[in-house]
Amino acid sequence: MRFTVSLGDLSPAVAAVTRFLPSKALRPALTCIRLDAEAGSLALSATDMDNVIRTTIPAQIETEGIATVPARYLAEVLRRLPAGTVSWESDGSDSSASLAWERTRLSVTGIPPEQYPPLPPLPEQPKYSFPQARLKRAILSTSFAAAPPEAARALLTGIELRFSPDTIAALATDGFHAAAYSSHPDAAPSDASLVVPALSLLEAARLLADNEDLVDLSIEPSHLWLHTASADLGLRLLEGKYFSILDLVPKTFSTTVTIPRASLMGACERVGVVTEAHPPHAVTATISSGQVHFHAAFPAIGSAEETLDARVQGKDLRFAFNAQQLLAAMRRFHGEQLVWELSGEDSLARIADPHDPSLQYMHMPLQMTASSAAGSGTDA
Repeated sequence: MRFTVSLGDLSPAVAAVTRFLPSKALRPALTCIRLDAEAGSLALSATDMDNVIRTTIPAQIETEGIATVPARYLAEVLRRLPAGTVSWESDGSDSSASLAWERTRLSVTGIPPEQYPPLPPLPEQPKYSFPQARLKRAILSTSFAAAPPEAARALLTGIELRFSPDTIAALATDGFHAAAYSSHPDAAPSDASLVVPALSLLEAARLLADNEDLVDLSIEPSHLWLHTASADLGLRLLEGKYFSILDLVPKTFSTTVTIPRASLMGACERVGVVTEAHPPHAVTATISSGQVHFHAAFPAIGSAEETLDARVQGKDLRFAFNAQQLLAAMRRFHGEQLVWELSGEDSLARIADPHDPSLQYMHMPLQMTASSAAGSGTDA
């Protein structure tokens, strides 16, 4: 296989596909990327046996062929070369390749191409097309609420995605808090629903642009495929029915608090620092007419409290919440005001932007201990 390619094309392409490889591979082949030199183009592919990425760049192909080489080594080699072109030559009879850049010569030892895992074919016909920025926001707005990869319920490590021709909806939950996004909150029910690991979708989001360029989506029994102008990405689906946490959200709430987002974030950061290193990062809130009082304490560290002015409708209320989770949620909103709706410690609370119904965050208040309840008893 022989070809010449621009470093400006090859280096970012290698870096992009390398990000999808496992950090600790059980098989040598999974540390490699596959290069397919075809007429007029070079295709680079990588897989971790669940997800697969393929990107194609222009190249001057002298001899077609296939090579499989260590991905991170190749990425580091290319990162150290300035702008210019690279000449590649490899012999199909073994697993070695040589690279030439000006007066620099480098060799790369890979594996025989036949040892590389088979890659699934690309779907022929996409089913949906959306602006990349819209899908990216759906992922970034909800992924923080998914359960961690080591969670016992594997399905909750994913994001439930729902599609219709003009709508993307996303839901993530670990069973205690949740984030839900819909690009058209009042749209008709979706006609496709699937669950994709949150970590895989976060990697996909890195490839998506913050603009109106389209991403095409194809849905297969085992994979969701994303097609952009720069890459094709297949993400393995999780099997099972997702937790319907939205069915547990109360239809009405006993207390509604309208409060500036920046003020609420600041109070959670300042008061929450007391329990920042101690899960569940509990902060107690006492809501009364026109005010919300926050209090946190931890033995051998200290305590903190702060009172904010707010528009309060409904009953006075006292409850505890996870300050770090709430901060993560508030960073996903963009408006100046938030509406916090609550009905006590035994039911889900909801936070939303009154001017942007596309995103809502739900959380289950923490069970208050006797000490936290006593500590919050101020003149708020």
